[in-house]
Amino acid sequence: MKQIMLTISYDGTHYYGWQKQDGLPTIQAELEKACKRLFGHEVSIKGSGRTDAGVHARGQCASLKVNTPIPVEKMPRSLNNILPKDIVVLDAKLVGEGFHPQYLAKKKTYIYKVINSKYPVPQLWNYTYFVYTPLDIEAMSQGARHFVGTHDFKAFCSSKNTKKDTIRSIYSFKIKQDGDIITFEVCGNGFLHNMVRIMVGTLIEVGKGDMKPDDIRQIILSKNRLKAGITVPASGLTMYRVEY
Repeated sequence: MKQIMLTISYDGTHYYGWQKQDGLPTIQAELEKACKRLFGHEVSIKGSGRTDAGVHARGQCASLKVNTPIPVEKMPRSLNNILPKDIVVLDAKLVGEGFHPQYLAKKKTYIYKVINSKYPVPQLWNYTYFVYTPLDIEAMSQGARHFVGTHDFKAFCSSKNTKKDTIRSIYSFKIKQDGDIITFEVCGNGFLHNMVRIMVGTLIEVGKGDMKPDDIRQIILSKNRLKAGITVPASGLTMYRVEY
């Protein structure tokens, strides 16, 4: 059996997230179905993270074990001929027997896109969050600096979070503007359920002037979810890169 790592890009608009769910379309289910057709046997795929319904990916990583004579370098094109057009395998490589895409990941980078304009853009509805109130980029950037470092992010995870350890390390948090599009890019060693979406929602409150940049530090110390901002919609979020 060969242990393979896949790098996958997908549009999550029409899926109920990464993880398999009975009777519902998911990324994991589509990949396993395509692999079964290509390799001729059942395949179990493990992902580096479970993206929620509507969340996209540019660099999701996953592993699988296969028994096949198909060369690794030909697997992406072969799988893409079977998969739906909104799921694309970008790369495949051989990895060691002990490789695990989630537990061995050193860094994960997510991006979140906001369209900040007077009116929404219909073509971007599934890929951005629309905010019509003008946002202060400098204030949000100042607030984002408080996230960098190792902290207890209990105030920035949903009630559905199942992980007891809520301490995470954020390596960088950048905010850039290009016309009406504002991009939030955050890199860390791991993220809690809805953590990125809550951090962005809180920074938007700072950008609107409803919070001050230094309030972020106090919210982190409070460990109280009720003090943080809203959970912004899934559509603006993309798993951008996983590093090992």
